[in-house]
Amino acid sequence: MKTLASAAGGLRLPTLPVSMAFVSACGGDASEWEDRWHKLAERITADAAKKQRAEDSPPPEPSEVSETPEAPKPPAQEQADKGEVYVITSAKPRQQPDW
Repeated sequence: MKTLASAAGGLRLPTLPVSMAFVSACGGDASEWEDRWHKLAERITADAAKKQRAEDSPPPEPSEVSETPEAPKPPAQEQADKGEVYVITSAKPRQQPDW
């Protein structure tokens, strides 16, 4: 159940076997979706490598000194800048049966 929920959640790419099981269960075209999965996996890998290279390079030299400092970002905005997304729900907790 956790694997399917994670795959449907869209926060990260599920493994190819999980994706193919999902496609099969939904009656999709397996070869089409396998091609899509591989293309997406390549893109994610390329984006991660690009981000890593950017983080490894030294910061650029400032060209001018600003007289007013930049206002700090709220924590939620800092997380969004990192590509992280958190979902908060107002669902009530499940009650345990009285067996």
